[in-house]
Amino acid sequence: MTFRRHRLPARLTAAELATKSDDRVVLVLVQQADRLLEGVAAEGVAGLEGFVDDGLPVIGPGTGEPGIYHAFGFSTHGFQLGPAVGRRIVADLVTQGQSNLPIAPFRIDRFAAAVKAS
Repeated sequence: MTFRRHRLPARLTAAELATKSDDRVVLVLVQQADRLLEGVAAEGVAGLEGFVDDGLPVIGPGTGEPGIYHAFGFSTHGFQLGPAVGRRIVADLVTQGQSNLPIAPFRIDRFAAAVKAS
C-alpha cells in the first residue's frame, strides 16, 4: 500500500508544526482537511445497538419455517464478525444444511426454556 505525499501550505514551516499546536495551526489543518484526507470517510451513522441476554450471538437455523437462518446479536462486533460468520457458517448452512463448526451454543432455541417459563 502506498500513500501520496501531502504538502502543507507554504506559510507554515516544519519548525512551526513541531511546536505546540496553536489556533493558527489547527485552523490551517482544518481548512486543508478535505485535500489532506481525500478518500477518507467523511460521514458516519449512529443507531441503537441490540444485545442478547446471554451476550452470545444467535447463529444457526430458525425453529419455524425451513430455510430460515439466523446470524445476529454480535453485541457491537457485527462489522468484524458478520462477514466471517456469513462466509464460514451461514453459507454452509444454506448450501449443505449444516456447519462443520460447533454452533450449538449459538442456536436460537437456547432461549426456549426461558420463554416457556415466563
